[in-house]
Amino acid sequence: MNERCAGQTLVALASLERAYDNAAQLGQHWIAAVAAEEAALAASQAWLHTAVVHYRRLALTSYKRSGVAGRVDMLTSEWGCVDSFLAADAASDSALRRKARAEEIELSIAHEMNQPLAAIALHAAAAHKWLCRAEPNVERALKSLHSISEAGTQAGEIVRSVKRLATHEENQAESVDVDQAIVDVMCMLECNLRQHDIRTKLELNSGSAQIQADRVQLKQVITNLVMNSIEALSGDQRLPGTRHIIVGTSGVKGEQIEITVEDNGPGVEPTHRDLIFSGRFTTKAGNSGLGLPICLAIIHSHHGTIVFEPQDPHGARFRIRFPIDRLQ
Repeated sequence: MNERCAGQTLVALASLERAYDNAAQLGQHWIAAVAAEEAALAASQAWLHTAVVHYRRLALTSYKRSGVAGRVDMLTSEWGCVDSFLAADAASDSALRRKARAEEIELSIAHEMNQPLAAIALHAAAAHKWLCRAEPNVERALKSLHSISEAGTQAGEIVRSVKRLATHEENQAESVDVDQAIVDVMCMLECNLRQHDIRTKLELNSGSAQIQADRVQLKQVITNLVMNSIEALSGDQRLPGTRHIIVGTSGVKGEQIEITVEDNGPGVEPTHRDLIFSGRFTTKAGNSGLGLPICLAIIHSHHGTIVFEPQDPHGARFRIRFPIDRLQ
C-alpha cells in the first residue's frame, strides 16, 4: 500500500472512530456497531490485522448491546472464530501486550538511533575531507572527531532513555539549562543543516532558565522536532526563497517555560493535523512515523504540553510548554 493510500486509510479510520465514540456515548449502539464494522473493513483492506480484531470486537459488542442478534450471528459466521476474540484469556492478552511492547521499544530505539548514526557518518566524512586537503586542517578534523565521540555517547544514552520511557521508569531528572540544551542540539545537527542549505535562528529568551528534567529526553524532543523540519524543508524543492528553522524559548507568566520550533516548509495538510501525534502515522517515504509520538510521550512524562500551529502562508510551528511549579 502506497503512502497516499495509507494516509487516506488512517484518516478514514480516525473519522469512523469518532463516529463510534459519539454514538456509544449517546447510547446509540446500533450506529456505533455500523461505524466499527466499517472500520474493520477498512483496516482489513489495508492489512492492519491488529486493528481488524479490535474493530470487530467493538462491532460485535455494540450489535449485542443493541439487541441485533441476527447481525451478530451473520458476522460470527463470516469472520470465523470471533468468540475467541471476545473471550480471550488473560494470559494470551498479556503475552500479546508484552510482545507489542517489545516491538514498540525496538522500533523506538531504531528510530532514535538514526540521528546519532547519521551524525557519526557526516562528521567522519568531514574529518576525512579536512585531513586530505593539500594543507590538512588538523584543528577542524579534531573538531569533527570530537563530534563523532559525542554522537557515540549520545547513542548509548538514547538507548537507555527509550527503555526508561517504554517501561515507565522514573526520569533521570537533573537541573537542565533549556537554552544550553538547544545550543547543544543545534551544534550536533550542524552538518545536517549545512548539507541541506538550511539557515537557523535561535531566539533564546528564557534567561537560561533551569528546569528539573531528563536531559537526554529533553534533547531527544528538540532533535526530533528540528529533524522533522529539516526533512520537510529538504523534501520539497518547490519552496521559494531561503529555507529556515527558528528555535526559541521564553517564560510564560512566570509559570511555564516555552520552547518553539518553527520552519517555513510545506506544513501539514489540514486532514492530517489530528493524526500527526498518532503512532506510525507518516506521509514520508521511509519514515517510521515515531518521532512525534515519542516527543509527546516524553513531554507528557514531564507534565508538559505540545501543540501544532500552521504558519502563514506555509510552514509549521510546534509549541512546547513545561509548568515550572512541577519541574522545580
